[in-house]
Order: sequence, then structure tokens, then C-alpha cells
Amino acid sequence: MPKENHDRGFVYVAALAIIVLGIVAFSAREVSLNGSGMTKGSVILVGASGIAYDTPAEATMYLLVNGTGNSTAAATANVSTTLAAVNKTISGYINGNTTYISTTGYSSYRIYNSTNYAVYENLAVTVPNITNIGSAISGVSQIPNVYVSSVQPMLSDQQLSVMRADALWRALQNATVQAQVLAGPGSQIKQTNITVNTYSVVPYPAYANSFAVAGGTSKAAAQTYYGGRSKLVESVSVTFTYQRGCGCA
Repeated sequence: MPKENHDRGFVYVAALAIIVLGIVAFSAREVSLNGSGMTKGSVILVGASGIAYDTPAEATMYLLVNGTGNSTAAATANVSTTLAAVNKTISGYINGNTTYISTTGYSSYRIYNSTNYAVYENLAVTVPNITNIGSAISGVSQIPNVYVSSVQPMLSDQQLSVMRADALWRALQNATVQAQVLAGPGSQIKQTNITVNTYSVVPYPAYANSFAVAGGTSKAAAQTYYGGRSKLVESVSVTFTYQRGCGCA
């Protein structure tokens, strides 16, 4: 190869090397600048939950009322008579408010191998003051053809409202702490969207079978009922935007 061509080739290679090194150096400078500056528009999505506790203020007892007769109408009439006795007995425990009573089931049928008919009605009766539930059970259990199947502690509407607000506040606090950790020390975070996914109540059920007596077979039903403690959980998804500081002195 002629010397001048060889020299020209060397010049081309040297020039190309200088260009490549320049591009690499420029790119490294951009990366360095981005790493030390403010990162705008960054997003963090955090899921968190909060928990609140309270002692149930109410209790619901579940009753089964039955009646028989030589026709469905006669059996229904007997059930109605028993229901009137139930209403009279529990009226004082529900402040005379019959909205605390609800029918949860009803059935009627002809008794097998008999000409008589049977009618069953299931009731849920909520006693707004849980301290009265033992006396209410004692009263209705002495009525013939009334059976107490179980008792469930219940949170009042006011309790639910207060507990949900408390649990939600705790969930948001937990989400904020997580977002701050993920964004890094010195970063500024801001909530931009909050989604409440679900909430659940976990009461500690206490069944009354140990002192639920059938059809007046006993007059010694328990007078004390313990409702335990209920847990309410709120779950949220929170979107944060953040700006990461440069860490400069």
C-alpha cells in the first residue's frame, strides 16, 4: 500500500475513535446529570391496610318459631300467636322498635305420616344494648315453640362509621410511610389518587347453644353474655408522585 494511503487510513481510524469517545463521554455526562438532578413525574403505587378494634355494642339472637295445625292456616295462626308473645317479651329490650326484628326464613309443609301441617319461621332479633341480651334470651326461651339457635355480637352503625374512619386513617398513614421509604430519604411525595379496595369486619362469634333452651324447658338461661372484641380492616391502594432530591450539600 502506498504510504500516503496508509497515512490517510490511519487518520480516518483516529478520527472515528475520537468521535466514538466523544459520544460515550457525552452520554456518560447525561447519565450523571440525570442521576444527580430532580426526577420529575415519578410514580409509586402502594397497597396498605389499617386495623381498628372495638367491643360490639349490640347482639343479634337467631330464633326458630314453629307451629302445627290440621291445616296450613291453623299452623300459621299458631305461629302468629307465638310471635305475638315473642314481640311482647322482647319489646323492652329493643325499645319497642320492631325494625330490630326481621324474618330470615319461612317454610310450611305437611308432616310425614300425619294429617297435620307444620310452619316454621326464622327470626333475627337485634338487641341494641348487648348487656341486655342475656335477659332477652332468658325471656324468649321460656315461650313454648321458640328455640334460640345462636347469638352473634354486632357492631352498631355508629361504631362501624368511627372504626372505618380510624382504620382508613391508619391505612393511609401506612401507605405514606411505605411510599417515603421507596422514594428514598429527602424525597418529596404527594398523594394523587386513593382507592379504597375493601373493608372487612371480623367479630368473635359466641354461640348461645350452651344456654339456649327450647320451648320453656328451663328457666335458668344465662344472664351474662360476653361479646368479645371485633376487628375491622380497611385496605387501600394509593398512588404517589415523588421528586428525588440531588443530595447536594
